[in-house]
Amino acid sequence: MKHAEDNTSVAGIDIAKTHLDVALYGRPCVRRFKPDGPGLRRLVDWLAGQGVCRK
Repeated sequence: MKHAEDNTSVAGIDIAKTHLDVALYGRPCVRRFKPDGPGLRRLVDWLAGQGVCRK
């Protein structure tokens, strides 16, 4: 979902012991990241590149 006032995207994150599945609202694909230091850095960088920010 895009917010009209700031053009922000919304992400949903499914947390498991071995991975994080991340989906963006209104988009068909799901990305998977490892829940370790490098994986979380890739997740944060990817989310920022998709226009997702913390509110």
